[in-house]
Amino acid sequence: MDIEIPIQDYSASILPAILKAGFELVRVDGELSDGYQMVFRAHTIMLDVYFVYEEKTHTWAGSIHQQTGDKYRFVLPKSDTCWTDFMGCRVRIPCPTLPYITASYGENWNTSVKQWNWTLSGSNVYKNGMWPNE
Repeated sequence: MDIEIPIQDYSASILPAILKAGFELVRVDGELSDGYQMVFRAHTIMLDVYFVYEEKTHTWAGSIHQQTGDKYRFVLPKSDTCWTDFMGCRVRIPCPTLPYITASYGENWNTSVKQWNWTLSGSNVYKNGMWPNE
């Protein structure tokens, strides 16, 4: 499960709130100024919390390839959020939704993909440098 939070809404209270909900912290990647991400686990559920950065024409979230240190950006159209029902839970999603989904998964977003590679398969993923080993 992925959650996106605008970086300007970052608060030190996010981590203890997620821990209190029963998740354990797996790792923290990036820096608050560049591609900050928290990864959690609760039993078999993985939760990625991406912090989203706003540019003039788009927004982006960052991630790091754990084995190589390569940095990636997921470039997304600017959007608002709206409420929807997802499997009995009321959640906020990007609105309008279709441009967001198309940016992430391409024009054929509704076609099943058997082998998804997060660094290559998305139509909005761009390599963005490397983090040093330390």
